[in-house]
Amino acid sequence: MTRKDVRQGLSQVLLPINAASMRHYKSNIIDEPSDKDCNPNDLDHAVLIVGYNVYVDTHGRETPYWIIKNSWGEDWGDKGYYYLVRGRNACGIASDVSFSVVT
Repeated sequence: MTRKDVRQGLSQVLLPINAASMRHYKSNIIDEPSDKDCNPNDLDHAVLIVGYNVYVDTHGRETPYWIIKNSWGEDWGDKGYYYLVRGRNACGIASDVSFSVVT
């Protein structure tokens, strides 16, 4: 999955719903999820990738990440959103992607 795919419209992806990092998520970028916590072979919850960004820390280190909208409402996560490191197929995020093409 590329940034171009996201720019063309909302991308639906699957993530493991049982991932502790997802169930108990409050804020920040999930940078290094373990396969035990976020098994890319257990993709069972659809979410939307609505954008991407790059976080730059105080030392100038960059962390690219996906902006993900969950369906659990604004009381979950960061007002209904989840941030997952981009470029590493974390949690299998790039393994099952679909998006609409409007003509």
